[in-house]
Amino acid sequence: MYSIEVTEREKELGYTLAMVPNPKQMFCPGQNEVIAVLYRLDEANYIIKTIYPIGGYRYCHRQKRDGEWVTLCNEPADPQDAIIKARERIAPKG
Repeated sequence: MYSIEVTEREKELGYTLAMVPNPKQMFCPGQNEVIAVLYRLDEANYIIKTIYPIGGYRYCHRQKRDGEWVTLCNEPADPQDAIIKARERIAPKG
């Protein structure tokens, strides 16, 4: 499930509330998009704040591949670390 609470720290880092794809309509049946806390890295990459089932939050790096949004990684509950690690993941190698 996605979080809709943006903390002050997340705001300072650039996270906002935004509409995001609802793949397989798993969180809200019948809705193609839902609102969530989001950090957009670029047109094909974003980080979304998710509610962790055993408590707290995680930050999920999603990337658009062949027209579908796929999860690349779930990061620990630090919004800045999630940005840093996602940028490292998509940086050109070499």
